[in-house]
Amino acid sequence: MKRFALLLAFFTILVSTGKSQITIDSADLAKYYEPGKYQHHFGAENIPVNVGTASSTEQNFSFTFEPTQSVVFTNYMLWPWLGIEPFSKFPDATHATGFSVPLQIGEDTTFTTTVYQFVKISNESIVALGIALRQQFTPAMPPLPADTMTYDYTSEFMAHLPIAYGATQIYGDTTYDWINSGNYTITKTVQKADGYGTITIPQGTYPALRISYVIVESHYSAPATEPHTVDSTVTITFLTNEGVRVELDIADGQPYEGETYATGAAIVVTSGSATSVRNDVGATVKGFALNQNFPNPFNPSTTLSFSLPQSGMTTLKVYDIIGKEVASLIDEDLTAGLYSVPFNASHLPSGVYFYTLHSGNYRMTKKMALVK
Repeated sequence: MKRFALLLAFFTILVSTGKSQITIDSADLAKYYEPGKYQHHFGAENIPVNVGTASSTEQNFSFTFEPTQSVVFTNYMLWPWLGIEPFSKFPDATHATGFSVPLQIGEDTTFTTTVYQFVKISNESIVALGIALRQQFTPAMPPLPADTMTYDYTSEFMAHLPIAYGATQIYGDTTYDWINSGNYTITKTVQKADGYGTITIPQGTYPALRISYVIVESHYSAPATEPHTVDSTVTITFLTNEGVRVELDIADGQPYEGETYATGAAIVVTSGSATSVRNDVGATVKGFALNQNFPNPFNPSTTLSFSLPQSGMTTLKVYDIIGKEVASLIDEDLTAGLYSVPFNASHLPSGVYFYTLHSGNYRMTKKMALVK
């Protein structure tokens, strides 16, 4: 899947005709990044789908595939962290989101990768400002650094706003291969808001725009004036006004109307609920572990992660300083694996809190700080 899959980046509006049943504006896109909420990404690969057609007639689209992957992105409120990395490195950002993946690499050691994404949303456009990557060993494993942060400041124009049915937009760029001097690639993307109607997914039914975009990459080797290879990909995206979207990467040679085949599919739902997510299906887990929440301190959202070496009834609860339960995040029978659970404390006052994992005979408690 393409990076953050709203990457409908376009520099030239060629056509804007037709009466729209739905228009996507800056307020709609901001719903995907609303602070204190979570983006739930449900993915699958190599599945048959019906993507509808380019049409001025309202259509009904249905996507109810069984996800094989799921990840939760946490949306962050920027102002409490403006002086703290990585947020201080993107002062022009209006919104930020990110996810953590903990990996058990030893009996007592966890390697956690956290990815942050930063965007700027205005009334006229949405722009991706870059990515921060944090990698942590818990506990530290000398001589390896315990905590590192790296940055990618590549800025990408994502879309002119608003987006309405009938609009066609084009953008292109050239990238150079600095290893093989003289080689370069010209990329051209044609994007069309070519349909509308409703999408039905397991989480509900929503009005949506059907957006198709075709990416053509022409690869050149100087001094040749003709490309030596040309690659093309097609993605169909359905955008809604309610923080929900569907993205489908169409397989090579397959049609991008009607019944077709997707090499990658994703349903993204933004909500305020804290739902447990198994990050690594089928991972081999050697022991129980409850990791330190991240970020910590936090405001108002953080992520709690843990590992289970065996199936069993599991609870994950949060308590205040006097031992009163303030949140029950998990209370169910879980299978073995690695988990991360978003926690939104927007309804709680600043202070020290404790979270406790209980599964079988294992019980562990750790401390975290909410700073508003």
